[in-house]
Amino acid sequence: INVMIRGAASCYTGADGTQALPPMHSGKYELSGFLGIPQDAYVVSATLGSQDALKGSFDVMRSSSSSTLEVLVRRGAGVMTGKVVDSQGRIVHDAVVAAIPDSPAVRPLSALAYPSDRTDQNGVFEIRGLRPGAYRLYAWSVLDEAALRNPEFLKKFEWRGSDASVRERETTSKDL
Repeated sequence: INVMIRGAASCYTGADGTQALPPMHSGKYELSGFLGIPQDAYVVSATLGSQDALKGSFDVMRSSSSSTLEVLVRRGAGVMTGKVVDSQGRIVHDAVVAAIPDSPAVRPLSALAYPSDRTDQNGVFEIRGLRPGAYRLYAWSVLDEAALRNPEFLKKFEWRGSDASVRERETTSKDL
């Protein structure tokens, strides 16, 4: 697994499954993503000492002995599939579909993007790697995907989402 940290070099999984941070200056950092996680898995937690790295920025103290970022990944992710059509029932291809955790307590507060996919030529999407739980699904025909990291942008569309839930190791279908 490759863990990307905003403002720092990436770090990779060690033989014991932990992430050893590269030498970094003291300061605040944020996770910006994970690469290499199997499609049937999801990130449960990411901690640096007692700091929850998924809930915003975390502090790195150069003099601290706690420089191990522990990322817990669990197999058994859910999958959300479906089809997007417009108000006239026409297929919408290349739409961005995002799965936003329904509970603010579960939403990571960091700059990590919410799971999303683009619809294919038939309007079909498939979002893998979902943590089991309740979500609101949103579809936009045009969207800069960076907007998914902006809580103010998402707040404007809260009422338009469609409720959905995924269970461990299951595929759920929801048309939008």
